[in-house]
Amino acid sequence: MLLWPDPRPQAIPGHYCPGQTPGHRPEITGAVLLALVMLFTKVKQALSQEFASEPRITSRALALMFGIGLWLGLIVIDGATYLLLVLMLVCFYSLPKANALKVVLLVVTIVHSR
Repeated sequence: MLLWPDPRPQAIPGHYCPGQTPGHRPEITGAVLLALVMLFTKVKQALSQEFASEPRITSRALALMFGIGLWLGLIVIDGATYLLLVLMLVCFYSLPKANALKVVLLVVTIVHSR
């Protein structure tokens, strides 16, 4: 005798149409897929290179950081990774400096969100 309802009838529709299941968030799926794409591309090679130019903050970098801030407010998955990518590939900071700046920006984000 079962003391709880059979979960199979609810699981079958969720398996075939995940967008219709309660609690399903497509942005989580998108973040995980983007993380997989970054894993299998040459992001590691791009992050290990040294940049000849001086680091600079441009309007493009600020717009991307604004988008990352919105992403961090919506869902925190991979926000630090995206921030590190912008600091390195758009602003041309070296890995140690970009990582330190990322930590400072994330602490400010966390303190501001409380």
